Amino acid sequence: ITLIGLLVFIKSSDYQFNFSNIFQYTYNGWQYLLLASLLLIISVYFRALRWHYLFNIKSNNSKLLLESQFIGYFINNILPIRVGDVARSYIVAKKTNNTTSYILGSIVMERFLDIVMVLLLMLIIIYNKGSAYLDIDLSSTFLILSIIPFLAYLGYRSIIFIPIKIRNILN
Repeated sequence: ITLIGLLVFIKSSDYQFNFSNIFQYTYNGWQYLLLASLLLIISVYFRALRWHYLFNIKSNNSKLLLESQFIGYFINNILPIRVGDVARSYIVAKKTNNTTSYILGSIVMERFLDIVMVLLLMLIIIYNKGSAYLDIDLSSTFLILSIIPFLAYLGYRSIIFIPIKIRNILN
């Protein structure tokens, strides 16, 4: 999939794409690549710690959670539809006393918390910068941001055909 995406990218650039330029940019800016890699490792480490403390994952081995995060991110980068999250839940469940559904539910909740934080940061930016600066209609933005969680909750509660196993995972 990645190779097909690269070929489409190269073809759509009218073959102006040049691998030597990429190597030249990487050689000239290696310190930025190193800094980005270090920051990525640190952020994944803090995500593993957050996962451990928020959801009471029964594992004293934070190295396992960190490794599973990296494996999940790697799989998410090469396969579609977040298959890495399922693999991450399987890996952690296999090496701990938790069920796969519990770990998968904690990953879903972690993603939900990420969305809530992005929405909160968006509200802070809108409040601080103002709607005129961002060129958006403030009333519709607040309306949309306040209705989406409410509709999601109503949708979750009103859908009857959710299987009990999936409902338990979401709970």
